[in-house]
Amino acid sequence: MGVEFKYLFSPLEIGPITVKNRFMMCGHSVVPNLNGIINEDGIYYMVERAKGGLGLFMLGYCMVHPRETLGTRYRPDLSAMHPTMSTFIPRGYDERNIPPLKEASNMMHKYGCKLFMQIGLFGAWMGRWAPSAIPDPADARITAAELEREEIEEIIDGYGKTALNAKKAGLDGIEIHDHGGMVHQFMSPLWNKRTDKYGGNLDNRLRFMFEVIDRVKEVIGDDMALSVRLCCDELLPGGVGLFEAKEIAQKLEASGKVDLINVDISIEPTQFHIMIAPMYAEVGYQLYAAEAVKEVVKKVPIGCVGRINDPIFAEKILADGKADVVGMVRALIADPELPNKAKEGRLDDIRPCVYDNEGCLGYGSCTVNPTAFKEREWGIGTLKPAEKKKNVMVVGGGPAGMEAARVAALRGHNVTLFERENDLGGQINLACKLPGRMELEGIKRWLKLQLEKEKVKVVLNKEVTPEFVLETKPDAVVVATGSEPWRDGFNTIFFSPIEGWNQKNVVTSHDILRGTVEVGYNVIVWDYVGFYEGLGIAELLADQGKKVEILTIYPCVGGTTLLLNCGYMPWLYERTLRKGVKFTPNTAIKWIEGNTVVAMNVWTQEEIRYENVDTVVFCVARKPNDTLYWQLKDKVREIYRIGDCYSPHNILDAIHAGHRVGRLL
Repeated sequence: MGVEFKYLFSPLEIGPITVKNRFMMCGHSVVPNLNGIINEDGIYYMVERAKGGLGLFMLGYCMVHPRETLGTRYRPDLSAMHPTMSTFIPRGYDERNIPPLKEASNMMHKYGCKLFMQIGLFGAWMGRWAPSAIPDPADARITAAELEREEIEEIIDGYGKTALNAKKAGLDGIEIHDHGGMVHQFMSPLWNKRTDKYGGNLDNRLRFMFEVIDRVKEVIGDDMALSVRLCCDELLPGGVGLFEAKEIAQKLEASGKVDLINVDISIEPTQFHIMIAPMYAEVGYQLYAAEAVKEVVKKVPIGCVGRINDPIFAEKILADGKADVVGMVRALIADPELPNKAKEGRLDDIRPCVYDNEGCLGYGSCTVNPTAFKEREWGIGTLKPAEKKKNVMVVGGGPAGMEAARVAALRGHNVTLFERENDLGGQINLACKLPGRMELEGIKRWLKLQLEKEKVKVVLNKEVTPEFVLETKPDAVVVATGSEPWRDGFNTIFFSPIEGWNQKNVVTSHDILRGTVEVGYNVIVWDYVGFYEGLGIAELLADQGKKVEILTIYPCVGGTTLLLNCGYMPWLYERTLRKGVKFTPNTAIKWIEGNTVVAMNVWTQEEIRYENVDTVVFCVARKPNDTLYWQLKDKVREIYRIGDCYSPHNILDAIHAGHRVGRLL
């Protein structure tokens, strides 16, 4: 029996407009654009979600003033804008965005999807101006200038002009951005230290927000809806909390000008890891705020967010009266057709978001969905049947091989997938054993189901040899045989293996996760890679009662994680430090002799000796298992090597490589 969605697919009135269902894709800053102007890729990205059944798309957030175009630093002393990094925030104030947004809104309306523009400013961070002189939380070398009255009016004009651009483009509504931005900075007693009419008591701190609301409402009139994204918990002593947030929400409702209150918690950028929490956070972790506001706001619909990717869970939120519309972003990047699949009862076909944040967090990609941000070339309806049906042999049942087999089968090829182990999944089977990362198994589960549906023949426990391939005579061979750790500890600090690597007490992270080795009490984890693996292994061993110290060459443990994915670091640090794991950065292992580890500081070359070490765990680079490929090259007509077999990296790259080859076959 299918699941009945009594609430999720019911229409919702948001002021003057009616949304066809309760799915909302909240504002997010990765919609493709070129120098702040929505381009063709951006249009296709938005329309793809409309095709998939989405009810409401929030574009944003979009800048309302040129001084705050991300990628620039304003220098009033030079009266110039100086670029510092590439721009990726849409410029709502720029009239050049009207034509592409008009095209997008027209196309989205054909699918019954409404389009709002979320508008705002960064304020103290990036903008170098704020309600009060506050250090830039993203760059403490800079202190934001306190806004003068004339500048406040200029900003309010910017909100109005941006709203007018949205109106000219035929959009359905405006959302005023709040969490951590300029509106919030005026609202919060932590940011706002003014003594004029914009500071002090709550009504004064809300004055700027209501002046913005008045100006926007004056521009859009009664034909467009107006939403406010409201941060209801700054999670800081003395900041805006639920008690004050409920009063603010009541004032928004009483104004009669706000049609939707979209509730969240945390502020940018210092609590970015909470705002866009990875898989370590509980599902629906922000719901308490929406529920609290819903208790005191009776007429205006309430939106919720916070790691919601399951339509059954979304239905329960609505049924329990915790919110009126459910916000998703990463789940709809992972599967734009989530709403349609839920409506059709195809819940198992929904590609699961695993919240690893490795692709979507500013990088224009997605771990599980290779078509994300490539909708123009690879979107819905672009996968065409192959001109010639082939017998395709895929060797290796990890994420790359599974995705290649899936896509090739969808195109009509006769596909057989060979795996030497007794289960599919490859290194996903290891990664999901790390604490807090069990959701990764959802990737394997979804791919296995799709292979079954497409009738891909799967052969397990089969070691494929060159002789077997040549005897089988497939039309095309895809080699996806993965990788393995550089067991000897080879690294580019010394460009050599680590002496003593072949001792019994020296193991790899893969050995630990496979459960093939015994680990002593005193453990050193040498994290050469600097990603989540080393921290995860350390936590896993600490949970087993081991005394663990992580050594890493980076200035901080998990250094690559910090540079590439700020959403992980605070979660992983809290988990491991609370369990007694010791962090030692700037350190490389020179050699191991018995139970002695000799390391050195990578900057001073000072030697450090560790005695009585029971086990050393290498979290090191991986080398490709590409022997079969080179043995077959030039012996078969069509051959590809993909994923880790080509260049070891991550699950995202593996799945993308598999998808690409599936389309090429």
